[in-house]
Amino acid sequence: MVAISLKRTADFNTIQHCTFDDSPLQEWNWEAVKTGGVSYEGGAVTVYASNLANKGNVIRFNTIRNQFDGANLYSGNLDGPTQNMDFHDNDITDCRDDAIETDGAGSNVRIYRNRLEGFLTGISVAPCAIGTTYIMRNILLDWHDVDDYGGYPFKFNVNSSLPIRWVYLYHNTCHTNHAAQNGFLFKGYSNWSDIVSRNNIDSGTRYAMESWSETNPVSFDFDNLFTTDSARFAAWGRVNAGSFEAFQSLSNQETNGLSIDPHFVDSPNGILTLRPNSPLIDAGVRIPGVNENFLGESPDIGVSEFALSPQTISISEEGILTSWFVTPGSTYQLERSTDLKPRTWLALGEPFVPLEISPPLLDPSPPDGKAFYRLVQLLPTSR
Repeated sequence: MVAISLKRTADFNTIQHCTFDDSPLQEWNWEAVKTGGVSYEGGAVTVYASNLANKGNVIRFNTIRNQFDGANLYSGNLDGPTQNMDFHDNDITDCRDDAIETDGAGSNVRIYRNRLEGFLTGISVAPCAIGTTYIMRNILLDWHDVDDYGGYPFKFNVNSSLPIRWVYLYHNTCHTNHAAQNGFLFKGYSNWSDIVSRNNIDSGTRYAMESWSETNPVSFDFDNLFTTDSARFAAWGRVNAGSFEAFQSLSNQETNGLSIDPHFVDSPNGILTLRPNSPLIDAGVRIPGVNENFLGESPDIGVSEFALSPQTISISEEGILTSWFVTPGSTYQLERSTDLKPRTWLALGEPFVPLEISPPLLDPSPPDGKAFYRLVQLLPTSR
């Protein structure tokens, strides 16, 4: 079933602020959907296969719940790819299969600032022909087994004649609380190349990283690979590596990477903001055009910058407007002071949960003279 479909030259459309819900999804049988002869996999938004390219579509600020597949963004026809699409700031929860699919052909597509929670596979790039596909600053949370299939955050394996090329994974935070789940998994090799990963958190409960194939032409570095499983660390080409150092030597990947507990604020409750003592703060690498506005000595690893310094400040007739790097899903309070003394900080408005990574915040009645602003993250109470 499909809620919204984009067919042929469906160009320059915007789909925003919609809610899609296909309850009761948990009653759907995975095998029956796959083999039933009727397509129930279309999801909330689907691009149909065509020899005519679709261009410039934007899908943003939507809530997608209880779908078999959340969204299918690529055309299945190499002659009619998806071009120049932005898929951002969407909240996708509880998918039986893939939260986001780019299975087909696309070029210059950006998937960013989405929150994906509760799925078999988070983002499927299987296949992902032509490229480039940018997957940046997404939260992928709580992948898990469905029927007899194991979960994982990114899917590359596919039975297709189309290649998988030019996929960039930047500043994503991937973490699952479910048992026996890999932080990252490459299954059998199926013609992928030019896969670049930088500044991501890949946190699992089985292998931190597993590759079934001896052939794996990828470039992974400056990521944090972590697992809560003390009995294993990684496997590359089905050869076990019991430590991060052994994995580096075996794979020649992550030569500047880390394997450290990220120190999330409250991962059991899905709050993946870094705590002040996280070793991932200032541990990433600069990527031109992606993270040049980092705070501190270097970019942080993961979805957002820890330091809550303003990104921009401007004055207009409406008041003083500031924007900040935040983590969607956490709770914040904007405060103002005229003299920086501890007792003079005034809360502006109510605490809020941002829907984007750099929300604009307005003080409509600033005082005359100096004003100082800070954004305070409100941590959950101890349990």
